Formats: sequence, structure tokens, C-alpha cells
Amino acid sequence: MTTAVVLSAVILSACHTRMPVVVPGATSTSAAAAVPTDLKTHDKVRVTLRDGTMTTIVIAEVQADALMAKDGGRFPYADIARLEKSRVSKGKTIALTAGLMMVGFVIAIALAVASEQGNI
Repeated sequence: MTTAVVLSAVILSACHTRMPVVVPGATSTSAAAAVPTDLKTHDKVRVTLRDGTMTTIVIAEVQADALMAKDGGRFPYADIARLEKSRVSKGKTIALTAGLMMVGFVIAIALAVASEQGNI
């Protein structure tokens, strides 16, 4: 059971990636390299503040000058150094699926060969 939970967590995390999001009103070079994205209610984002504090929040409201978190926290854009949004990575998901299928195929062949030789 524990192995299944750990394996599920690894698989689910392997299929996600974090994309930098443009912070409204930001002037830093890192913000210029970020992907313009519309932030919406219920989006899960990682916020890095200018003082280095990092936290992950679920957006409750996108305001003109700040993000409101579901837990009641308010993050003014002026205090945000970096903003990243979690997204499903098609490439990682395809690679993971192909890898798992290949491992299953190799195990099936190994079992078939061992069975033919009477080792099972």
C-alpha cells in the first residue's frame, strides 16, 4: 500500500511543470522572460516574495494590485519577485507513460522467457 502511494505521488509530480508567469507591473528581466498567462480563481501558483519567502497558494481572487489566496493571504504584486503556475507537461507525461510501458514490456518478456525455461 505504501509503495503504491509513493509511486502515485512520483508519477503525478513527474507530469507537472512550473512555468514562470508575468507579474503585473513587474519591471525585472526575469518577468520579461516569463510566459504571459491569465491567472484565474482556483489556479495553484508558487509565489516567491522579494524577501525570499516562497509559498504555494490557490488563488481565491485576482485583484488589480494583488493576489488573494484561498487561505485569506494577500500578496501585493509589488512584493512578488517571481510567480510560477503549475501545468501538466505533455512531454513529461508522454515520456513517463512510454517508459512505464517499456518497463512492463521488458518484465513480461523476462517472465515469458523464465517460464519457457521452467524457472518459474
